[in-house]
Amino acid sequence: IFAEDFRWLGVVPESIKSSGKADLWRVRYLKSLPAGERDNPPQDLDFDLMFYDGKFTQVFLPERYFVFVPKAFFVGLIRGLGSASVDQAKRAADVNFSTAERERLVKRVTLTSLTQLLGKPTELLTDATRTTYRYHYRTSPGGPKAGLIDMEFVFSSTTGQLQRLHGKSPVGHLSFNFEPPPAKP
Repeated sequence: IFAEDFRWLGVVPESIKSSGKADLWRVRYLKSLPAGERDNPPQDLDFDLMFYDGKFTQVFLPERYFVFVPKAFFVGLIRGLGSASVDQAKRAADVNFSTAERERLVKRVTLTSLTQLLGKPTELLTDATRTTYRYHYRTSPGGPKAGLIDMEFVFSSTTGQLQRLHGKSPVGHLSFNFEPPPAKP
């Protein structure tokens, strides 16, 4: 994967530090909240991407992310992409996890840990069976090629377990399904 692939996906670096053939991108997404609402401190997303000769080599996530959500969760999401069902026409990918993967990944991801990590949701929806936290982000800096990211975390209202994570970018959708498959009749 190349730097231009990230740009195509809507990832716009806030800054780039170059050294020879190496580039370090600082990427920052600013969270949108309803009018008059604020996070204290702000809960924007930031990370660094390393490229060598235009090729992606590493990602650096702040350690603060792992205080509330275990590294195994992030690694599991990335590994899950290898088995994603991809619909190129719809620009969508779906990842369904096995029972063992599901139990390992969602064990410590709760509504509380999510709000400690990401702060107040942009939107909160609840009904008898589900609690949905929606987060809306835009890249910093803004501009005509600025990427917009929407994330939706769906939890069971009864068990508090994460059931689904859905992300939408300017170029497509990515869904992670943690629910067990429906029982066969």
